[in-house]
Amino acid sequence: DYETALMGFKSASAIKPSENYPKTKIAEIEKLISDRTSRKEAYDIAIKNGDQALDEKKYDGALTFYRNALTLLPGETYPAQKVQEITALVSQNRELDEKYSKAISEADLQFKLNKLEEALASYTKASGFKPEETYPKQKITELQGKISESKNKKEIYSDAIANGNRLLAEFKYQEALEAFELSRSVNPFEGYPISKISEINFLLNKYEKNIEKGNKALAAGNYDAAIKEYQDASTIKPSEQYPQDKILEAKAAMANKQKVNEQFT
Repeated sequence: DYETALMGFKSASAIKPSENYPKTKIAEIEKLISDRTSRKEAYDIAIKNGDQALDEKKYDGALTFYRNALTLLPGETYPAQKVQEITALVSQNRELDEKYSKAISEADLQFKLNKLEEALASYTKASGFKPEETYPKQKITELQGKISESKNKKEIYSDAIANGNRLLAEFKYQEALEAFELSRSVNPFEGYPISKISEINFLLNKYEKNIEKGNKALAAGNYDAAIKEYQDASTIKPSEQYPQDKILEAKAAMANKQKVNEQFT
């Protein structure tokens, strides 16, 4: 407690103004307080820049800022959590890039060989890996037109519904969504694909909300609530590793907290 120590040495110096020792300690403590303030200001700037870079998806820059914040105040948990979060996100994006590239290569070859159904499935798969990419969506639209020319609408609709139901049962939501969108494009007035599209969008939105609530609860040390949210998310996407990893993390943190509490009881 620098402030308390500073007051004590100032009081001592007032009693014996000729003594050098309290004066030396006063100067030393005032420098420590100044340095601490400067580090906190630099830390706040690093965190602000890191948050902005993360919002802009500039992950390398965000990592640099958060790591710099850690060097300034090593005991802070926020930048450490952000470093872990970004590292996992970068790894996940790298894996998605590889899967996306492979699916696009397969789709392009199948399209070139006029294997339209197979190409459509591969472009749909690629779009599932990267929903924001326009190229597979353009190829899907193009293929839907070509397939529509070679098959009657009833066959296309039935196949799309069957594929959508199968993919939904396999928890492949993005691919199922594409299948039901295809069925709706063939027969816009049928209620079934519309209801399935709404169902999928609801589940995807619920998953994101579960993850968001879980992350907030975990950060707040509310481990039971965090585990429940992650478990709900994992029920929606059983093959997703992230909620499973977070469940283990929350359980480990809860066990560690209990162990610490037992040591002081």
